[in-house]
Parts: sequence; C-alpha cells; structure tokens
Amino acid sequence: DGLFVRLVAAARRGDWLNAVMVGESFAIALDVHLRHEELTEFPCYEATSSEAGAEVAAFLEEHAQIRRAIGRLLAQTTARQLDEHAVECVGEMLRTHDAHESLRFQPWLERQRHARRAPGGAKPAFSSHARRSGGQRSETVHAANSRRR
Repeated sequence: DGLFVRLVAAARRGDWLNAVMVGESFAIALDVHLRHEELTEFPCYEATSSEAGAEVAAFLEEHAQIRRAIGRLLAQTTARQLDEHAVECVGEMLRTHDAHESLRFQPWLERQRHARRAPGGAKPAFSSHARRSGGQRSETVHAANSRRR
C-alpha cells in the first residue's frame, strides 16, 4: 500500500522519475507477494476442499487482472501520464482482492502458521502437501501461469 501511495503521489506532483522508480518497486514487490501465494500457499489451500479450489481459481484470475492493471498504470507513468480513473480502479482491485482473500483463505493461512509455531502441534498443510505432490505446483496454478505466458 505504501509504495502504491508513493507512486501516485509522485505522479500527481509531476515527479515522473520518482514515480517510475517507485512504480517499478511496487510492481516487483506485488509480484513477489502474488507469486508466493500462487506457488506456495494456494496449492496447499486448494487441496483442502473443492470450495477452496474454486476460490483459488478466482484468486488466480484476480491476480492476472491486478497484474494487467498495474502494467497499464506503469506504462502511463513511463509516458508521463496519470489517469485518475486507472488509479481508482487499481486501488479498488487491490481492496476487493484483499477482502476476498480475508474471508476464508487468510484465516486458514493464519491457522497453518499457528500450527507450525505450536510445539507438538499439528503439521501444517504446507509441509504435508509439498511432500505428497513432490514439490509440484497444482494443476490450477500451473494452468493459470501457462495462460499468462
């Protein structure tokens, strides 16, 4: 959030060099976060139920839409333009996606993290799923990543 705010603020004041640099940092940080979810967390979560699998498919589509919107915003910034409607759309996409993940996925993730920290606690789904799948990505994640290429 902080990098996005800094990107928009720099562009609004016409500091295009800073806007581009902050925008690139924002895009990289966001992509690292999204890829971590896609490659590490989503496969474990989707293995828990068919409902979770459907959620992961929706999350992957949201990730793709967010990446495209950020790409368009960065292209505008590089061209020394700022479309306020695009800024609002990206902000809304990020808020909506966060709200969507907070319904079931983030609580599940917190339970997994807690189980991992608890002495003698249950094994988190991360480790058991990774062993069962041989470290392979799930079909849903693999298919979504293939579509992006």
